[in-house]
Amino acid sequence: MADGILSLQELERSRRQHIRELKLIERMTDEQFEIFKKNFSLGVCDPKIRRREAIEVLKSMILTNLSLQRQKETQSG
Repeated sequence: MADGILSLQELERSRRQHIRELKLIERMTDEQFEIFKKNFSLGVCDPKIRRREAIEVLKSMILTNLSLQRQKETQSG
């Protein structure tokens, strides 16, 4: 990452990680998520976050990431 700008590869890596986390959280119960969130980046930022909120935040992050990737590809192409 140079000058605070992510490369396409970094964006893709981040998107894949978010998708893995999303799939994992979607399969969890609320009780399992309460334990998991201690090690989850969003749980560290907001310890009161609920499973459903985490799912929505991850979906939003994935969509934002895809939008950023498209913008970068348009600027590069």
